[in-house]
Amino acid sequence: MTKILSSLEGGGWIARTAHAEDRRQSVISITEEGIRLLDEDTRARDEWLASQLQRFSTEECDVLSKAIDVLDRLGSG
Repeated sequence: MTKILSSLEGGGWIARTAHAEDRRQSVISITEEGIRLLDEDTRARDEWLASQLQRFSTEECDVLSKAIDVLDRLGSG
């Protein structure tokens, strides 16, 4: 975990500050650059998915919609 956090911090995507009461702990927060990167990645994924869904018929999209409902129920326990 330390290596991952160091990498994210080195990229300017998170900031670490010392915990106010326990200096052994760190408080992790996302930076403006981190938010921008997440937004950019989310937008790219949404665009990709939208382009892929255009290849399917209405009936196939209905099947996908039903499958999502089933998978949501499976994931919620």
